[in-house]
Parts: sequence; structure tokens; C-alpha cells
Amino acid sequence: MNQQPNKDNHGLPKEFARGEGEIEARIRSTKTRKQVAAEYGIDPYTLKNWIKRSNLEITSGDLSPKSQRLLYAAFGVPPLSAD
Repeated sequence: MNQQPNKDNHGLPKEFARGEGEIEARIRSTKTRKQVAAEYGIDPYTLKNWIKRSNLEITSGDLSPKSQRLLYAAFGVPPLSAD
């Protein structure tokens, strides 16, 4: 499998953290897929493809805290924005 040098196995930037404490710190309530995609700096359609390719068991619609934990564990916690 051919990887880009600064990407992990999912094609994500390596700077995405993978710590459990960071995951819990980011999850406070249900989020839309658009919100989560924005955290990663990607289009919601790209997020949909990541979920599909990874075979994560995430239902359609808004992302519950449980679904967010699955996403962040699989893809890493996106960096906090400078806002």
C-alpha cells in the first residue's frame, strides 16, 4: 500500500492526536456531520467516505457522543481550531 509521507493509514495528517483524554475533552453533545467534518477540515461527503471505508457502525443523521468516540478513535482527534 502506497502512503503519502505525512499521512497515516487513513490518509489523515499525522498531527491528529489519538489520546483517550483528548477524545473525551472534545465530546460534549451531539454534533452534526457538518460540524465534525469542519473539525477535520474536510467536506461532509469526505467524512461519509471515511466512515464507509472504515466499516464503522455509525447510523445516519447527527453524531451522538458514542459515534464521535468511534470516529475520534478511528481517525484521531482533530487539532483544536485557533478560533
